[in-house]
Amino acid sequence: MNKINKITAGIDWEILVHNGRTGYSAGKKKIAEIIDLAYSKSPEFGIGDDLDLLEIRIGVAHSYNELHNKIFKAFELCKKIASRKNLVLVPLGYRETDMNPAGGHIHAGSIEYFADAAKLHNRLISYVPAFIALSSSSPSLDGEYKSYRINQNARFCSVPASAVKTNTVTIPWGDDICIKYPYKSTLELRAGDSLPTANLMTELAALYVGLVVKTSHFKKSQIKFDPVEYGINRINASRHGMQATFVIDGKEITAADFISKHIIPFAIDGLKTFGIPDDEFHFLREMVKKHISVADWVREMIPIGTDAWRATGEITRIFATNPDIEGWIHSTKSRKIAHIESFENLLMNSIAIDTPLENIYDAIPLPFAYIENELRKLVENSKIIKKFGAKNKVLFDRTDLL
Repeated sequence: MNKINKITAGIDWEILVHNGRTGYSAGKKKIAEIIDLAYSKSPEFGIGDDLDLLEIRIGVAHSYNELHNKIFKAFELCKKIASRKNLVLVPLGYRETDMNPAGGHIHAGSIEYFADAAKLHNRLISYVPAFIALSSSSPSLDGEYKSYRINQNARFCSVPASAVKTNTVTIPWGDDICIKYPYKSTLELRAGDSLPTANLMTELAALYVGLVVKTSHFKKSQIKFDPVEYGINRINASRHGMQATFVIDGKEITAADFISKHIIPFAIDGLKTFGIPDDEFHFLREMVKKHISVADWVREMIPIGTDAWRATGEITRIFATNPDIEGWIHSTKSRKIAHIESFENLLMNSIAIDTPLENIYDAIPLPFAYIENELRKLVENSKIIKKFGAKNKVLFDRTDLL
C-alpha cells in the first residue's frame, strides 16, 4: 500500500434548521435564504443543502489550523445569518418528528490509487463503531439508543460496511466508510452524527484523518476485520454511545479504552505534518475519560418519554440560547460503562409478531447468511416461529409473545 503523504481534510457537516417561533423545520425556502446570503459573503465555502438540511462544506484543508478556521468561520457565518431570520441551527444527529438524519461526514485524503482506497476501506471498518460512539448526539426518546440516526442507518445513507475485494469491486455508495475516489481523492466517514460545535466537529475530523493517514503507513491491518464483531460493536455503539463495550479480536474492551489506547495515539502520529488539535484532542479526551458524548447532554435536556414534537420545540429553544455544551463536557460527571449484550438478545429484540426478515436484516448489521443460521437455531430451540406471508414473504414470531 502507498502511504498517504499529501494529507488533506474536508467535511460535509449537515445541520438541522428550525423555525425559532414554532420550533419545527424551517423548510427548504428558508434554508435556501441562508445559503444565498452565506455565498454572497463567503463564496469560498461550498455551503449548500441536502434534502431538508443545511450542509457546510469547506473545500480542501491542508493543515489543522486551516481546517479549524474554515469550519469555525463557516459555522459562525451561517449561525449569524440564521439568527437574524429567527432561525436556529440545531447540529444534532436526528429529528424524530420527520425522521431526518444529520451527519458529520469527514473526508480524509489525498488518495492516488483505487487499490489503496479499497485496502484502507477494509482496514478502517473495525474502527467505525468507536466513531459512532464518540459522535453520538441523537438519543432516541424511548431511551434505547444514543445514536438513533445510526440505528436507522441514517435512512440508508450510512449503512453497515463490508470488506471489498480490491481487484473486482465497483465503488459502493453510502457505506459507513465510503470510497469517494476517483470523484474525490478521499475516504469518507459517513457514520458520525452531526456535532453541535465547531471545535467538536474539527477534533472529530482530525481524529479520523489522522487515523486514516497512520493506517496507510502499516504493512498490514492492525485489527483483523471480523464482520460479526463489527456488527455487534456497531449496535452497542448506537445503543450506549461512549458507555459501550466492544469485542475486538475476541476480547472485550470499552469504547473509551479502544479510543484512548488505539485511535488517539495513531491519529496523533498520523497528524505530525498536518497539525494536531490543542492538548492533543482536548475535548475528545475529556469525553473519552468520562465515557460521555453529546447524546448524554441531550438526554439531560430532553427527558426519556418526551413527545417528539415537544422535544423538537424544546431543543430549538435551548439552541437559541447558545448553550455551553463544551462547558458541560468539563463539568459533568463520568458515566458507568454498559455491559455488552449477547448476540442472541440483540437478535431476539429485533423480532416481535409477523416480523419480516428484511426488518431483522436492517436491525442487525451482520452478514445475511450468518443471521439466517442464527435464526434457524432459534427456530430449532422453539424461541421463534418461521412462517410465510403474502407473496411468500418470510416472517417470524417470538413464541413468548404469542
